[in-house]
Amino acid sequence: MLVGCTGNLGNYIREFLHTNSKQIITLSRKKPHKILKREKFFKTDIIDKNSITNNLKMIKKELGLPDIVIYAAYFRDNKIKNNQEMHFKENAYSSYYVNNIFAETAKNKKKISFINIGSIYGLNGPDLNLYSKADYLPKADYAYNKAGMINLVKYLSSIYGKYGHTFNCVSFGGLENKLVNKSFKKKYISKVPLGRMMRKDDIIGVIEFLSSDSSSYITGTNIIVDGGYSSI
Repeated sequence: MLVGCTGNLGNYIREFLHTNSKQIITLSRKKPHKILKREKFFKTDIIDKNSITNNLKMIKKELGLPDIVIYAAYFRDNKIKNNQEMHFKENAYSSYYVNNIFAETAKNKKKISFINIGSIYGLNGPDLNLYSKADYLPKADYAYNKAGMINLVKYLSSIYGKYGHTFNCVSFGGLENKLVNKSFKKKYISKVPLGRMMRKDDIIGVIEFLSSDSSSYITGTNIIVDGGYSSI
């Protein structure tokens, strides 16, 4: 199951799940442009506890509890982009609600692997030399919530380990796509020991690993996928 499926990372993860799963369940406030085969979409207000709970009841009744829950959502209302207080609060609630509600529902019933999508900005402050315009800077609420996610998986892994659930975070670096301008890309790459930005396959590899039995003894961990950016 994927929570948050319309962003850049979410779209890639959605494609992977569609290719490698018999059934894909997606939850988001915004419906994807096209529903894929074997995909069941549930429109969900991920900052509303009741919306998450009600959709979980429908999922459980129609499809059963999922084996994997991937949290890739991040809420930002561009119409009120300066309302930092709302973005701080609602994204913190959302990530906690999704992980906690599904874990509570599944305990003593089914073991679930929870994968939370983080960022290097949960580990590092932004390098101002990379950004020519202040509007492109990662916002404080983003850094705050991505940092909190790293410790949230540690907390939840401690609480729910006895039920067999695993909780992990993946902190990704900068993704190469059409939106990245040449100036930013050149400066960013100069800070990466591997000498390039992240590609689609770099995202999929770690998701595939954490979705498999090979990672069954890994929990409470933050895996950094950034080409070495945060190591220097």
